[in-house]
Amino acid sequence: MYRIVQRAGSNLQDCTIDGQIDGSESALDVSSDNWMIKGVTITNLSPGAAHSYCLQATGNHIAFVNVYVHDCSWSASATTKDYVAWIGVLLFRAATSTAASGGGCPSNLSDITPLAVDKNVGTHKFYKGFFSMRAHLGANCIDGHGLIFDSWAMHAYVSRQ
Repeated sequence: MYRIVQRAGSNLQDCTIDGQIDGSESALDVSSDNWMIKGVTITNLSPGAAHSYCLQATGNHIAFVNVYVHDCSWSASATTKDYVAWIGVLLFRAATSTAASGGGCPSNLSDITPLAVDKNVGTHKFYKGFFSMRAHLGANCIDGHGLIFDSWAMHAYVSRQ
């Protein structure tokens, strides 16, 4: 059973979560299990913030459905959790920082060093209807990606994607 956060209006931007307060945290951190975030807009473009994400999935069994994520300082999300779904997600300029502002070259969405929570059969990571535009690729960056599966061998991730 999922707890659902869903917009009340008929337009995607009727509910916008903006993390620009201080830029030190994610605009939305889904830190407990069994949540669905549906039909919202999320942004987090904080000047000078090198590693602030728009979304964090620090819980398991999280679904992002029909979500528009744009203008994030570092990346739309960098998740390490299991059972995360991205369905009908639009990422636009979701990685705006540069290597000079605090690190490597960000990607619109990074699935970094995932850790499987169990050995059950079936899909653990799911991406469908995923659109990524204008991932960062600046003068100092050669590896800005729309979607990156990074370091999956670190925890010997063997579940199905």
